[in-house]
Amino acid sequence: MSSVKLGEDYVRVPKLEVGGANWVLYKERLAWAADVKGVLGHLDGTSKEP
Repeated sequence: MSSVKLGEDYVRVPKLEVGGANWVLYKERLAWAADVKGVLGHLDGTSKEP
């Protein structure tokens, strides 16, 4: 069984490489970090405008 670490190190989003070689990892980490912070709806457009 794996453990889940919700510290700042685990939520770290890697810098997107110029050529986009790490796009998949970047996109997944960015979405996960936004979800943890409670702002994913703003990122993916599912939150309604105020």
